[in-house]
Amino acid sequence: EIVVDKADQIYTHCYCEENIYKLVEKLSCYKDQNLDIYVVFISNDAKMIPIWGHKKDNSVCIWDYHVISVVQNKSDKKTVVFDFDVNDLKFPCDFNAYVTLCFKPEVSLKKEFQRFNF
Repeated sequence: EIVVDKADQIYTHCYCEENIYKLVEKLSCYKDQNLDIYVVFISNDAKMIPIWGHKKDNSVCIWDYHVISVVQNKSDKKTVVFDFDVNDLKFPCDFNAYVTLCFKPEVSLKKEFQRFNF
């Protein structure tokens, strides 16, 4: 299991790519624990990605892009997400809980907000 205290991480508001870069540097100490560690860049052609859970009231926030880290345990396939900007989930949080809260796959989006692979 990955144990990371969010409060102990380097964080700068609105610099998700740098925050995740520094986090992944620290996660490298887990490389012998049968984990796949990914950095995920989220955007679309219009550079308008709706993500919920990044505001205190969990309303939608439109980002031009966002960067997270996804870590999967190769043994049990448990997958977690590290996102410094999400409010109401643990750090890291379960992948399915993250997708449900932040991307709301059940919501129909206008074309300019649509994502790939959902």
